[in-house]
Amino acid sequence: MPKSRTYHLELGGIHQQYKAQIVQPWLESLNKEGERRLLGTIELSSNAARDSLNRALERERTRNERELETKKKPVDQEAVGDLVAAYVNLLAAEEALQELNGRIDPH
Repeated sequence: MPKSRTYHLELGGIHQQYKAQIVQPWLESLNKEGERRLLGTIELSSNAARDSLNRALERERTRNERELETKKKPVDQEAVGDLVAAYVNLLAAEEALQELNGRIDPH
C-alpha cells in the first residue's frame, strides 16, 4: 500500500519570496515611472512658463521701443503753434464769459 505524504508549507517563506520577487520589483518600477512622469511634467510646466515669460518680455520690449521712438521725434512747430492759438482762444473765451457773468449777476 502506498504511503501518503503530508506537505507543510511555511507561509513566512512564501510571503518573503512573493514580496521579494513580485511586489518589490513592481513597486520599484512604479516608483521609477512616477519619477519619470513627474520630471516630464515639471519640464513641460517650466518650458510653458519660460515661453510665456519670454513672450511677455518681448511685448514689453517692443512697447518700450515704440515709446522711445515717439519721444525722440522732433516737435512739430506747426502743431505747437496751433495748440498755443487754441489755448489763447480758450483763455479769451473764459475771460469773456466771466465778464458776461459779471454783467448778468453783479453780486
